Amino acid sequence: MLKFGVVTNINPLTAKARVEFAEDGMNSFWLPILQKKTFKDKYYSVVDVGEQVACLMDENSEDGVILGAIYTGVDSVPGISKDQHLIKFEDGSFIEYNKETQMMTIV
Repeated sequence: MLKFGVVTNINPLTAKARVEFAEDGMNSFWLPILQKKTFKDKYYSVVDVGEQVACLMDENSEDGVILGAIYTGVDSVPGISKDQHLIKFEDGSFIEYNKETQMMTIV
């Protein structure tokens, strides 16, 4: 089942996190964070404590996976175009690629 919650703990060494689900106030067991690739090519990114996430859980909410973070009323969407790919970091640095203009910007 699809559930929404807030990250309470992370383990960067295992790319897992614990999530508190709003509807029952319960904390999950350690859940893997879905990654784009993990075999030959690797992709690594973990969620932040306090981040709103969507999870796919079994019927007893004992096992599952964090599908990813979601934007809420608290977090504004940083992009402005369907052609824009953007990674924006907390310190203000960013990487942006615009498919329409074929321009990449790294700051």
